[in-house]
Amino acid sequence: MMRAVTLADDKVRELLNGYTVPCYASNDEFDPKKRRKLSQEDLDIWMSKIHAATLNAGFDSGNVCVYILSPDGKPVDGIIVAQACQPNVLIPRLEAAIKKHNVKKGDPLIKPALLSNPPKVKEDSRVAHLVARCTERAWMPTPAENCIVFDPEKQKKLLPGGNEKVGASWEIDKDVALEILCRFLPNIENTHFRIDRFKSHSLKATVVSIEKGTARARVEGSFEFKHDFYPGRPETANTSEGNVVGYIDFDPAQRNLKSLKLLAPAAKYGDMRFTVAVSSEP
Repeated sequence: MMRAVTLADDKVRELLNGYTVPCYASNDEFDPKKRRKLSQEDLDIWMSKIHAATLNAGFDSGNVCVYILSPDGKPVDGIIVAQACQPNVLIPRLEAAIKKHNVKKGDPLIKPALLSNPPKVKEDSRVAHLVARCTERAWMPTPAENCIVFDPEKQKKLLPGGNEKVGASWEIDKDVALEILCRFLPNIENTHFRIDRFKSHSLKATVVSIEKGTARARVEGSFEFKHDFYPGRPETANTSEGNVVGYIDFDPAQRNLKSLKLLAPAAKYGDMRFTVAVSSEP
């Protein structure tokens, strides 16, 4: 939400890049089992000098929060994300902190760059970009995004085992289908995807044309699975379900994927209505 709304605001970016040293950390970094970048020293600084100090100063504090610190590292403000994701709330709070400490505008210490990029893969792998956007009763108006990597082995599992003639049909490999469909969810809190809670699923492909070394197969299918709205809280689970259409372009001789396009035009998660689109990168 912050990236899609607040950080997309020109004024917010101007204030952050011109007057602050912005940084962020994933909540996964505070889980000892998942920690990759934060050292114990970093964790101690966060707990004592940022989280606790901000709370003691009377500001909002938590693990989903924006913290504004003075040049000497003392808390100036704390804003929960539910408020900070609104530019009209965050901008005056940033301006007040800048004015209070008489901060002069300067060049960014770190050159601004995209925060969401497709993963780097080997030349023989393909990346598909998935976007899910609520169309009705949205919990969040911003889309959910994800990337799915198809290495050569997974590409083969998308394709038929032979007999690539017009009219030939096949069921796409179960494991690959589940890896795709488990991400068919709107923008919710729980992004830990699971493949063991499916009630049903199918992805069937049928070759409709073969021209100039490229075969095109129409894809049709459906999905129905349980997914917790909040991670680790099964009582918040809803059912995600819908129908899927699309196509696969592939080289029948080399048995590699050229293009994958999928669409779930009328999916639902509980009482949320959403659309999912999957498109492989060129």
